[in-house]
Amino acid sequence: MSRPAHLRVLALVTAGLAACTPTDQVAEVVVKVVRGTADPLEVAAAQGQPAASIGSIAVRLVSDGQPAVSHEVALGASRSITLDFAVPPATGSRIVIRGQRDGDKSVYSAGRSVPFDSTVGSRVEVPVFFGPVDSFTPIVGTLPGPRQGPAVAALGDTGALLVGGYETTATGVHLASPSLVVYRLGEPLACGLDEGCVQGSAIPPPRRFAVAVALSDGTVLHGLGLLANGQPDASLYLTRADGSTELLVLTGDAVPALYGAAAVALADGTVLLFGGDTGASPVSSVYRVDIAARTSTLEVQRMAEPRRFAGAARLSTGQVLLVGGENSVGPSDTAELYKPGQPSRVVDGGAFSKARSVLLGPRVAPSLAVLAGDSVVIAGGGPEAAEVFRLDLGAAVGGFIDVTAPPTELKSKAPALLRLSSGELLLVGGEAEGTAAPRASAFTPATRQVFDDSSPTFVGSYRRIGPGATLRANPALVTLSDGSVLLAGGGTLGVTASPTAANPGAAPVEILVPAPLE
Repeated sequence: MSRPAHLRVLALVTAGLAACTPTDQVAEVVVKVVRGTADPLEVAAAQGQPAASIGSIAVRLVSDGQPAVSHEVALGASRSITLDFAVPPATGSRIVIRGQRDGDKSVYSAGRSVPFDSTVGSRVEVPVFFGPVDSFTPIVGTLPGPRQGPAVAALGDTGALLVGGYETTATGVHLASPSLVVYRLGEPLACGLDEGCVQGSAIPPPRRFAVAVALSDGTVLHGLGLLANGQPDASLYLTRADGSTELLVLTGDAVPALYGAAAVALADGTVLLFGGDTGASPVSSVYRVDIAARTSTLEVQRMAEPRRFAGAARLSTGQVLLVGGENSVGPSDTAELYKPGQPSRVVDGGAFSKARSVLLGPRVAPSLAVLAGDSVVIAGGGPEAAEVFRLDLGAAVGGFIDVTAPPTELKSKAPALLRLSSGELLLVGGEAEGTAAPRASAFTPATRQVFDDSSPTFVGSYRRIGPGATLRANPALVTLSDGSVLLAGGGTLGVTASPTAANPGAAPVEILVPAPLE
């Protein structure tokens, strides 16, 4: 896999202050503008001719209490442009990139970093993906091998970590190898063991139905899952931003071999592991993993019912919503709220007659996204319609109501969900049924939600996200440190036509640049 070329542009800027700011009073901010393979600001290469630029980009460095610093650069054929800014130190800095087409001067591409801080003499490197606004765009290269249903988590400022996955063919289920793949934001590149993105001797073997959860220090806890021999695994690993991976040796209550568990990081840095299956049956146990102390503890309080493949989301109250999955009888349409140290409470509904205490139907491995006010949107895993959980919809512990249905052209079966930094909900279709027609949309909740018998739905408006996203079953969808969104993995449903044919949607890696906030 070839790595993109680099173009370095030096722009020492004084941020509108004194013309000659002493160099010992500034910070160096290195902005790496990374471009995808599709860009509306260039003309595609013709036969024998390189791609030609038809636009330029403006890069602004905005800091709290400081005038904005900007630099404009013409686009070339390079997929990566590096800019150096020498600026006074500041907190709450961020990078905003806008691209303008030469003809109509409209904004056709954008990128935005998350806030960062700089101090005197410091050097801060900020990679920002730059691509078409509100549209998925592919990056250079593909995943090393097809993988459906990988676990995924943001890996600090590096990018994201994909764990495990599988492929279904006419000869059966094949596990994705290598087991770990890192998407590197600054390249952009998706790579595994043989390309230096993952390091260390403790590399997990291929698996599916694993867990992966991002921690506040930029690392990712991952593991468990079903191995190639059909047996569940008890191993847990820690991968750092540089790709180094460690097999965790924990004291205390041993976490059993499980697959289909749910993992949620708490505010104190510990991780709760909910349920899963031991290979004999689903379980209701909850384990707390303390990575700093290298301990694991079996919580006294269990879930209300055994669950494997449940959806899980942490609320601002510290409670964890557990939705659906499979219990010892079959697929579940129930949900519960779990708070460490307290008995799990089953969702009751009943604040008004249209609030439900159960889901629209059983949901196995649903996708969840927490919006403002702890509204949790739930989709996939069974019923085609989405629904929302709210704490204030029940007599004690919340209930469910329907979400405003999207227009026909935006409907998709079992979408993957993600809350954008703007507060919108991103829905990317995940059930391809053999087709590659792109379908993704953004849902903007209404500012004021009224829940009573005359207005029993969670309302909002939809808009279509532009072309580019190849529909795939069970893809990985995660927000990266620069505010862009990674879509990777997955495939079509069912058995492929050839025993050796890979799922057609499995290999491409695409990035969404949401519409700029300013």
